[in-house]
Amino acid sequence: MEEISSDLIQFLDMLRRCNQNYQMILTTAPIPLVATARTDAHVLAATFHAKSVLRAAAEAMTRARPGVACFPSG
Repeated sequence: MEEISSDLIQFLDMLRRCNQNYQMILTTAPIPLVATARTDAHVLAATFHAKSVLRAAAEAMTRARPGVACFPSG
């Protein structure tokens, strides 16, 4: 999750170099994965894991930078 959070923060910081007033809404799609590369987990378990990691990274982003909102749709 740290890598995803770090990438999101870097992305927002780059955008704000062009527009200091840029605001962002993050969300996760409620669409499940159809396949996984993991051989040790069912696709449903992989879906829940992926969504949880993305949701946690989005929430961390809202705490790390102003002007960021998280809308957990899935």
